[in-house]
Formats: sequence, C-alpha cells, structure tokens
Amino acid sequence: MKNRNNQREKLQDIALLVYKMKLILMYHRLWTIYLKSGMGQLIQKSKIQCNYPVDIKIWPKEVKNMLSSRKINKTNEHKICSQFVECHLRKFNDQFEQYHMEWHKQTDHFHGYTYQILQLFENYIKQYLHPISVKIEHIIEVLHCDYHIQAIEHEFNCHNPNEYQKNIMKQLCQSMYKKETTEQEVHFLQQQINYFNLTDQSFEDSSIFQSTNIHSIENSLIRQHLLNQYKDIVTQSKTFFLNVRMTIAEEQQDKYKEIHDLEIKKMWLDRHVMNHQEKLPLIMIDLINECCHKIHEYIQCIYKFKSQSFLSSSV
Repeated sequence: MKNRNNQREKLQDIALLVYKMKLILMYHRLWTIYLKSGMGQLIQKSKIQCNYPVDIKIWPKEVKNMLSSRKINKTNEHKICSQFVECHLRKFNDQFEQYHMEWHKQTDHFHGYTYQILQLFENYIKQYLHPISVKIEHIIEVLHCDYHIQAIEHEFNCHNPNEYQKNIMKQLCQSMYKKETTEQEVHFLQQQINYFNLTDQSFEDSSIFQSTNIHSIENSLIRQHLLNQYKDIVTQSKTFFLNVRMTIAEEQQDKYKEIHDLEIKKMWLDRHVMNHQEKLPLIMIDLINECCHKIHEYIQCIYKFKSQSFLSSSV
C-alpha cells in the first residue's frame, strides 16, 4: 500500500513537470511573437502582398505596458524592449531546461513509466491547458492585426500628410472602429439571445434559485407555486433586459454606420473641390481603406474570442 502511494506521488510529480513544460512552451511562443514584432520579423513577405512595408520594428502594446514605469522614448525604446523580451525568453529557456532535466531524472528512476503514460499525461494536460492556449492564440491573432494597423499608419505618415489628411485618416479609422464594434456587438447580443431562447437551461440549478429561501417552505403546493412565479419573473426580466440591450445596440450600429458612410462621402467630395496640394492622393486613400479593413479584422477577432468565451462558459 505504501509503495503504491509512493508511485502515485511520483506520477503526480512527473505529471506536474509535464504541465509546467507545456505551459512554459506556450508562453515562450507568445514572447517569441513579441520579439519578432519588435524586430520586424513578424510577417513573412513571401506569404503576403501589401502596399505597405511589413518589416517595421513595432513593439507590441503589451510589452510597452509592462515597461510603463520606465522612461522610454523613441531613442531607447528598441533597446529597452528587446532586452526586456530577450530576458524573459532566456528565463523561459532556463526554466524549461530545469524542468526537462528533472523530468528525465524522475522518469528514468520510475519503473514502468512508458510512452503510453506520457501520452495520457499530455492528453489530459492539453485539455486542462486549453483555455490558456486559446487565450494566448487570441492575443497573437490580435497582435498580428494591430501590427498591420500600425504598419499602415507608419506608411501613411511616410507620405508627409498635411493636417487635413492626417485628420481624415484619424476620423475614418475611428468611425470604422465604432462602426465595426457596434455591428459585432449586435451579433454578439443576438447570439446570447438565441442561446437563452433555444437552450434548455435548468432554473433549479441556477445560482439565483439556490440563493432563495423559497425551497425552505414546507407546503409543497405553495412552494411550487412561488417557484413558478419566481421563475417567470426571472425569465421575463432577463428577456426584457436583453431586448433593451439589443435595441440600444442596434441604434448605435445604425448611428455609427451612418457617420462612417457620411465621412467617406465627404472625403470624396472634398477631393473633387480641394486643390491638388490639399486633397488626399489615391495612395493615401488606398492606405486608409486598407487600415479600415484591418480594423474590421481586428474587431472581428475580438468578438470571435468573446463569442467563444461565452459559449464555453455557458456549457
């Protein structure tokens, strides 16, 4: 019995080491992406065709936020950020090597440890780490979108835009952001409403039901009658709340779509009436359109993750 307990503890220690190694590899991948972005190596030129450079050194906002306490300017930003990220990667490598050596040591001295056992550990740990993996992949996807947006803005500024041209770029990108956000919010709310209407949600298992004192009533008929009333009130309130949110969201969607459409029309109208020096050249218009498209992808990415999180938490 004692020997069996010892074996169980050793297996738990081995499983924990496998878990730690898997976790480190996931975060190592994320920080490698940070480094590639900062080094201008995030996008492979051979796999994408753009009218803007994709080899610009852009340090992600996440890295800059972690260094917010330091005095960073354009002169020292690259050095500070690169040293910071490379330091983290070295720590990940050292930790992984340490855990890997310990794993080898423990498995070599564990009689009966096989590849099949390792596979069982890895499959279980993969499921356990799935939420973290999804979160990290989402961060990486958002980072790619943000990189493109910043690269386009950089290219736009390389054309020496005047104040009017800068304002047009800023206004159209901001209105596109609001337009896409409100549109995706409507879709997300509709998904919530559909889920609420179609799924068989057990009211008795809900936290609302558990928090009431109705179930302490001894008379079963009275208790059931009150429960039914309570359930109806909760259901109606939730439906009302979601419908109000949807109405507001749809109004916002229509509002910002109209604003964005009007700003596009104004841009083209101004281009016809303004002199050559002031109006937007076609290359700038192309960059603005490209930036708006990337903002569209960025917002879609955000709401795809929100949708996945909602569905997974609702299961």
